Amino acid sequence: MDINSRDAITEMLKLQYIHNNESNGYIWVYDRCKNGKAIDWDLCFDMELVELLNSYNWKHWTSLMGVKDINNAKIEIVDLWHFIMSKAIATHVASLINKDLEAIEGYDKSKIKSDRDLQPYLDKVAVSSEGFIKKVLDSMHEVTEALQLDILIPAQIAKLKEAELYDSVMTNDFFITMLKDYVKHTSDFDKNKFAIYGKFNTILVYATCLYGFGLRELYELYLGKLALNALRQEHGYQDGSYKKMWNGREDNAVMMDLVAQYSGGEYTLDTVKKVLEEEYSKIK
Repeated sequence: MDINSRDAITEMLKLQYIHNNESNGYIWVYDRCKNGKAIDWDLCFDMELVELLNSYNWKHWTSLMGVKDINNAKIEIVDLWHFIMSKAIATHVASLINKDLEAIEGYDKSKIKSDRDLQPYLDKVAVSSEGFIKKVLDSMHEVTEALQLDILIPAQIAKLKEAELYDSVMTNDFFITMLKDYVKHTSDFDKNKFAIYGKFNTILVYATCLYGFGLRELYELYLGKLALNALRQEHGYQDGSYKKMWNGREDNAVMMDLVAQYSGGEYTLDTVKKVLEEEYSKIK
């Protein structure tokens, strides 16, 4: 399956927006869930960085050599991608919605005291309509350009080779050291609104060079993880009734195997979700 960076990123942004609407309600773009719980995208990203680091044997009381779990590292990178896109979308959509709300007759921001007060107006804006989604995506050209991974990654690799740094820095140990630094100094990156994208691009450069994990696999695993997240929500993830172990294997591992079977072929989010549903129904 051929992957065009701009098209793939635009599709993933669209799918993430729709998924967040369905799982958290339209209010999510204001950094709140439909149940009122606050959303902190930066903290979500930072915690996933910790989980990515935990995919490696970084602890001083165990071996520092090698990789603990490459497949889990890939899943954590995809999870980072979910939160990067969610933050980017929320920033743009909130601004668009606010403009549309001001045009609605009877809307008075000073009288909005709760999410319940705001919801009827969000319905009038039709934030889940194809027209509004297109407006969102059209407004995100700056973000799409910042995430041109098929251009940025080769460029960063070329710079490392030109500076004769590639062989010395492109190692598991250096990658682990870099992740440690990201985890310990996350607040240092908050000054630049695009810094979170830069961190992710750098992580993906290492994943590409060390494990061959590029845009294509990111796209394929993104579809798989998004389908899995949707299945989780539909089967009681929030109330604790969802079964994360599928006949002795974690759901992420099962998902990765299923995606690998379809790799290179034409498949959609609905197709992947259908296969996952079939596997989930087999749990004993």
